Amino acid sequence: MNATEIGLYLHIPFCDHICGYCDFFTVYRKTSSSVYDRFTDALIQEIELRANENWGKQKIRTIYFGGGTPSILKTSQLGKILKTISTKFDTSTLAECSIEINPGTTTLEDLLAYQQMGINRASFGVQAFQDDVLKSADRIHDASQAISAIRLAQKAGFMNISLDLMFGIPGQSKQDWRHSLRKAIELDVQHISLYNLTYEKGTPFFIQKQNGTLNPVKEETEEWFYEYAVDEMENSLFQRYEISNFSLPGFESKHNSNYWDLVPYLGVGPSAHSFDGQRRFWNVNHFLKYLRNLERDAIPVAKTEHLTEIMNLEEWIFLQLRQVKGFSFTDLKDRFDISVSDWKKELSGQFGPDWQKWIKIDIHTLSLTKEGMRVSESIYPVIVDWFEGIIN
Repeated sequence: MNATEIGLYLHIPFCDHICGYCDFFTVYRKTSSSVYDRFTDALIQEIELRANENWGKQKIRTIYFGGGTPSILKTSQLGKILKTISTKFDTSTLAECSIEINPGTTTLEDLLAYQQMGINRASFGVQAFQDDVLKSADRIHDASQAISAIRLAQKAGFMNISLDLMFGIPGQSKQDWRHSLRKAIELDVQHISLYNLTYEKGTPFFIQKQNGTLNPVKEETEEWFYEYAVDEMENSLFQRYEISNFSLPGFESKHNSNYWDLVPYLGVGPSAHSFDGQRRFWNVNHFLKYLRNLERDAIPVAKTEHLTEIMNLEEWIFLQLRQVKGFSFTDLKDRFDISVSDWKKELSGQFGPDWQKWIKIDIHTLSLTKEGMRVSESIYPVIVDWFEGIIN
């Protein structure tokens, strides 16, 4: 691992309610308080064990509490975790510390405590601003709670607030989507992520779709939702910097950018993934196994995958082209020792004379156009296959 700065992800699996579309590793929160204490101790133990490895030599640039619903933990437990991180790792260059928060259970007291312990970015899973759409999405907060939560975060002093919106929810109309986008922009947040509802195998929504008790939104309507959102966001002060992420200038998610730029990151908590530049590994997605492993000082890794040069190249291209900036030819040369003398000639051979409709090239970079972003899933494989041909 050659990185000097890394990201740290902490998976907090507890949830008040597990939504019908969610396929993340979660644990229903209705349990004894001693379980939260036991989990906190286990998470701290994993942090300490990882710090004793090569990870401990890296500086932590970003911290992200995800889940699940991290805000379920007591502020004292979160504070204890952060204190361990600052004790065991070098956090002198920490630029961003985020926490995902349930809009329905936010309190001003908790938000003030987050600020005091150094959490400087709040992320709310809003999804929609209509109560009937939220109900269809199996969310347990309502629109007024979502608005109130964001206002409370602003009152507490948060100047970097992100919210998630979801489209393609059964029963969601075009007018619903227009209203949600306008409301999100009006709330003076700094970052907005847009997600298409997907039906992951094994989730309740997937099963309901299979047995015909849930009617998904038509594909052409989902395309309209996305294209309308991109236009609406670009007509505001928000700038798209990744295929589904928009921010005010300077408020791009630094932590998620680690993933997209293949910067090494350490994941702790059950099911959390890590990447050290050459290997990808992930923890067990079983709560009790996770606790028991750490209670005997064993890191709970489930599997390790060693990445070949081709695998690294494929992933790097895919993730770079998801970003508006694309990739630089210098980075391509430095990372993979690949250089191309005439990009325009080569791309016209792959995509035909209309290649400029999808791909933009300047003297330093290659990126996707707005139309290219729309059909990106068709473009990635062609570019990856071409690079594989160069290497082989």
